[in-house]
Amino acid sequence: MRQITVNLYRFDELSSQAQEKALRELWDINVNYNWWEDTIDNWDAELEKQGFTNPKIYFSGFYSQGDGACFDCDGFDYDAILNSFVSEFDSEDMLALCSDDTAMLKCFRNHRDTFINLLSDSCETLIQANSTRYCHEHTRSLVLYRNFDRNRFKRIHRIVENLTEWLEEKRKELCRKIYRELETEYEYLTSDEAIRETIKANDYEFYEDGKLA
Repeated sequence: MRQITVNLYRFDELSSQAQEKALRELWDINVNYNWWEDTIDNWDAELEKQGFTNPKIYFSGFYSQGDGACFDCDGFDYDAILNSFVSEFDSEDMLALCSDDTAMLKCFRNHRDTFINLLSDSCETLIQANSTRYCHEHTRSLVLYRNFDRNRFKRIHRIVENLTEWLEEKRKELCRKIYRELETEYEYLTSDEAIRETIKANDYEFYEDGKLA
């Protein structure tokens, strides 16, 4: 029988070259599970708050053509959406978008409940898929179908058009924010700093050349 004694080392005891090897071999130690779940859960709650009912987020990443994030939803909370819409409508950008139509804004504010009922009863809003190959913001588009007399509700029709345009840009912006947050988290989790923290927290031991024992 032959007995062999092998020396094991903590990360800080390794040579710089062995440490580099350990970091390379364990580059995915923090992302080999569903690391994105907390971020997605937080964004699910935020999208609900923004007025997108029961959202479902999709993403792909990172660093390849077509990477990005998008989401579907089962419906829309018009009251929540309009709260955000009015808030941004007061800004110069939104007034410019609506041709500085303060009369239209006044009409909207004075007949808000009627407007919400009209959206709920006479409009159908949905997020439709344009492509199933990728997951970025342009693989979806928001469509709002109107089923009311445009001549009778001429001013309201203009508000609906502006709302649709604004909501589509809002959707794209949210998709980009979701992707950027996921990308930032992924970059941190795969950074040398985060890998070192995980190694030390778990008291991993290595052979002299940096290979995990």
